[in-house]
Amino acid sequence: MEADNDLAVASLSGRFLYVAGFEQLVGRRAIFCFSITGADGELTSLIDSPFDPSIQLPTGLVIDGQGKRLYLSDVGDPPPATANSIKAYAIDASTGALSVGPIFQETRQGS
Repeated sequence: MEADNDLAVASLSGRFLYVAGFEQLVGRRAIFCFSITGADGELTSLIDSPFDPSIQLPTGLVIDGQGKRLYLSDVGDPPPATANSIKAYAIDASTGALSVGPIFQETRQGS
């Protein structure tokens, strides 16, 4: 992953790390998920990671207060359907895997 503009957040349990960033080898942005293990905090990529390669330009990453959902703000350039949006993901508490949930899209009123 490229370190420029990457975002990271740990799960409330401290067992998982989520990073929204750019994967240089495949040339796309996505959410990369890792389990955190051992006394030294070793990271291991989760099966099926990275998740959601439709991310354009992430600007924020947060986990809700119950640790059940991850939210990502995406201000990618239009015309992608996900530009200027907040994406929600359900977090599997046992595996750390993400499931894509609703996308909250910016709406503009006509003038």
